[in-house]
Amino acid sequence: MRRSTNSSTQSPRRPPKADSTASFPTPTSSSNSSQRDGSANRSNGKRGSSTNNHRGTNKSQNYSDNTRITSRNLFSYLESLQRETLLSLYGKSGNDPTTTDTMTIDPRCRYFARTILQRLPEMGRQFAIRLALCGGSFPSNLVECWCRGKAGRREMERSLRRMEILCVIEPTVDVESGTDGVDNESTNGIEGGDNGKAAKPKIVSLTSEFRTSLKTSLTSLRASPWDEVTGEQMAELQKRSSGDGSASNRTAPPTPVELEEFTRRRWNGVLHFLAGSDDDGAEDPPQAVVGFLEQTGLMQEDPDSKRWSGGVENEQEAPLIMTSKGYDFMLQEIHVQVWQFILQYIQTIVMAASGKGNNGSDESAKARSARGEELRVEVLLFLVCLSYCQVGAAYPASSLGRAESKFMRDLSNFGLIYRFKIGKTKFFYPTRVAVGLVVAGLEDFDESNQLLGRNQSSAATSALEVSLIAPVPSDVHIAIIVQTNFQVCAYTTSSLHLSMLGLFCDVSNFRRLPNVIFYRITRDSVKAAFMLGIGSAQILRFLRMHAHPRLMSGDRSPLPPNVEDQILLWDQERTRVQFEEVYKYQCKNNAEFHAVRTYAQNGGWLGWSDESKNILLIKFDGAEVVLAYAERWKASSSSAGKNIKRRRRQ
Repeated sequence: MRRSTNSSTQSPRRPPKADSTASFPTPTSSSNSSQRDGSANRSNGKRGSSTNNHRGTNKSQNYSDNTRITSRNLFSYLESLQRETLLSLYGKSGNDPTTTDTMTIDPRCRYFARTILQRLPEMGRQFAIRLALCGGSFPSNLVECWCRGKAGRREMERSLRRMEILCVIEPTVDVESGTDGVDNESTNGIEGGDNGKAAKPKIVSLTSEFRTSLKTSLTSLRASPWDEVTGEQMAELQKRSSGDGSASNRTAPPTPVELEEFTRRRWNGVLHFLAGSDDDGAEDPPQAVVGFLEQTGLMQEDPDSKRWSGGVENEQEAPLIMTSKGYDFMLQEIHVQVWQFILQYIQTIVMAASGKGNNGSDESAKARSARGEELRVEVLLFLVCLSYCQVGAAYPASSLGRAESKFMRDLSNFGLIYRFKIGKTKFFYPTRVAVGLVVAGLEDFDESNQLLGRNQSSAATSALEVSLIAPVPSDVHIAIIVQTNFQVCAYTTSSLHLSMLGLFCDVSNFRRLPNVIFYRITRDSVKAAFMLGIGSAQILRFLRMHAHPRLMSGDRSPLPPNVEDQILLWDQERTRVQFEEVYKYQCKNNAEFHAVRTYAQNGGWLGWSDESKNILLIKFDGAEVVLAYAERWKASSSSAGKNIKRRRRQ
């Protein structure tokens, strides 16, 4: 098995242990042939230029799998899904034993519809609720009456476009003709007409699946999709399992602080392997996680590894090293890191179920593809339902379906769900990361400073404070204090945290105490981080995210202003000089110089000129045009000179 090494320290990483409960199923094949076609490269004097035309793509064609993998949050991922998949999320059919109807809406869909409703624009939420409770459809001119002024109509168009993308409303249609409301003159589906004629009224209608789930959600009193196990029920189960009822035989459920430490410990094992840090206490990730690190480009085979020795290829595979994308991944907040894992997890199980690459009949291929989309829907519904759970609350595993039980076991390997057992009864505890996974990566999630750590959950803050005052410091937490003299005080004992700080701090000169280490941020250390592909935004985000809890009070930034400004200035130094390919043109005389320079200036192709030497530097994309003009000018000036000489002779 390949070993991971840290490219900065070149220290080998122990191979991970084999795990029979690998999280990621191995797909039969992977293909990148689903990428969109771009327009051909143009050779109009410009080298290496290409244009990708993404406009006019039908939603039914869907985005490529690579586009889904790069989604930064759940809602951008949903926008890349097919319409049929989104409608299944709103109205997945299921059997409800409490009713006589054999085909009913899955109760989990109500929570998905509620989640989408919460993420719509404010005006879009008003539209959805009014339409759901008042028949489900209204003419667009009546919907416009709910808005005021031009700003209100623009907000209405933006909201309706967002709702249509998420399949909340049907594509807008004309009342009389029933045709699609999107025409050549207007792409928003709300206004527009042909040849200046007044547009016919359109119908704004909720999709039947979303409307049914939303009405069920608005009239439901259930706050959680699964029944929470109360303390009395837990105590009764512990009493039965202990036999004699003595407290010594009972197993205490995990506290919120223990859940936080469980997530950090499991996840730090993945980061330890990624960084290649040597820590005997770190848990090795399963082989499937190692495959994920390579599939997503976070790690790659060492190109400098000697695969050949004496003309014979070595049996050992090349070790894995971290890429520039991996360095940026390490400095991300844990929610964003986990979301990237979830995206890859969804993709692999869909590919495994779809059987991509296997030959077979069209009917079997369609059946496998339908099975893959069904599993995608199951995973997304399970993730959304987790966001409505309480951190630290226990839920019975028996309430989960077969597919959900497998997802629960897989997410437990990541540290997102804690599994607990009393006798033969199994429970699961959603962690803080699992509950907040749905909103991770959103812009307003950043703006609320949750990614910066200012609004950390009480469990996370308590776990960090306990770690700081403990006689034996914990290795799963880090608290950073940045001083105005660019000194970094990091309260940690983890080699992983030291490796992460070493990406942008000077590690050649440091001081070490039992529970704190002192580094210094220098220009050379920050420049070295830039060479690895790490930007100033990633460095500042990491320092804010792991700032000491005492610095989180108030609205002030936990970092000194001079340190923030200086890191940004060092980053801007990389773009002070811009290189541009030009063509050097030597004019024969001053008249030619002025004529060609004026033409190049008017066309925006002039890069630089020297009148004393009659030299022009023409931008390469306009060199052919300017040279053609110069030849025409020479020809015209030459013919004009000959005519003048003839007149003088006469």
